[in-house]
Amino acid sequence: MIDPPGMLYAPSAALDDPSKKAALRDLTRRVIRANAWVNKHPEAWAKSISRLSGIPLATARLQEEVD
Repeated sequence: MIDPPGMLYAPSAALDDPSKKAALRDLTRRVIRANAWVNKHPEAWAKSISRLSGIPLATARLQEEVD
C-alpha cells in the first residue's frame, strides 16, 4: 500500500483475495475515522505529533495550515 496525501492504493490482486479485501476495507475505514478525528482536533494532533516526533509544536501546527 502507498499513501500519498489523500489516496490509498493496493494491488488488484489484493482485492481478489477475500481476506485481504476485508483487511483493506477495515484499514480504509480506520484511516477515514483517524483523518476525521485529526480534522476535529487539530491542536491535540499537533501536540501528539510534536511529542512523538520531537519537532517544535509551532512546526507541528503548520500542517493544519497546509491542509
